[in-house]
Amino acid sequence: MQQAYAATVRADLDRLVTDLPAVERTTLPSVRAETAQVEKAEARREHLTEWRSWAGTSVVLTGIWVVTAFASSSDGEGLPFFWPIFPIGIWGAVLVAHFLFGSGEKEDG
Repeated sequence: MQQAYAATVRADLDRLVTDLPAVERTTLPSVRAETAQVEKAEARREHLTEWRSWAGTSVVLTGIWVVTAFASSSDGEGLPFFWPIFPIGIWGAVLVAHFLFGSGEKEDG
């Protein structure tokens, strides 16, 4: 133990473990599969959270439009242009593209 604590470079530790059996440093397939399942579940949860944010924002923007439409409807000109279509549509298109084509981030491994 004293030699291990006194080691200052990796070579000092290599001398201490020469009599130990070699350990293969590969990841077990079951661990890889479990990690892949966890990552897939996290990606799905993140994707659903993004859609929930989009839906909530869409409701708020549409609500603002409805309030302003009723407030301005007293002049008799009809409904104003539905301006929330731009943020709702662009954000929705980005989410659909992310769903269809992925995030564009490279995976490790």
